[in-house]
Amino acid sequence: MIISISGSPGSGKSTVARSLASVLGYDYISIGSLMRELSAIRHKSLIDLSREAEHDKSIDSFLDNHLKALSNKNNLVVDARLGFHFIRNSVKIFLVANPFVSALRIRNAHRASENLSFPKLFFEVVRRAISEKRRYKKYYDVNLYTLSNYDLTVDTSNFSVDEVLSLLLSFLVDKGVLNDN
Repeated sequence: MIISISGSPGSGKSTVARSLASVLGYDYISIGSLMRELSAIRHKSLIDLSREAEHDKSIDSFLDNHLKALSNKNNLVVDARLGFHFIRNSVKIFLVANPFVSALRIRNAHRASENLSFPKLFFEVVRRAISEKRRYKKYYDVNLYTLSNYDLTVDTSNFSVDEVLSLLLSFLVDKGVLNDN
């Protein structure tokens, strides 16, 4: 089984996906980490790399090829905005959070953007989401925020990681893809 976790920036996607993989004993793959590595190699912020990707499809092609290669694997939790699109046989989960909460989470995660003032970080989170939405529409004719793409959507704004993890595990048991042992 493959579980793909998509979501808005700062929704807890990576933290929840990593925790879920650990609980299930599955491998964890993060396309976001790959994007952060690419931004570091190119000495660009994520928002700058996202803006560049709007005009340079090679950035997304690099990430997409990693995703496509995963579709025939098993026992994976994949943290990827477009996981639902490229790994169609996965259980598709979408996490979303209020942009204010998202900016707080990103600041508290001490990512490269931590040096920004909070208002600028908030603005960057919103701009990044807009940039990605525009890019995915242009390249794939896909709207990440169309909830019918997913088997489950969770607004994580008011939940801890453990609470979200509990919701996901209950969903997977109810869906019949996990035993409740």
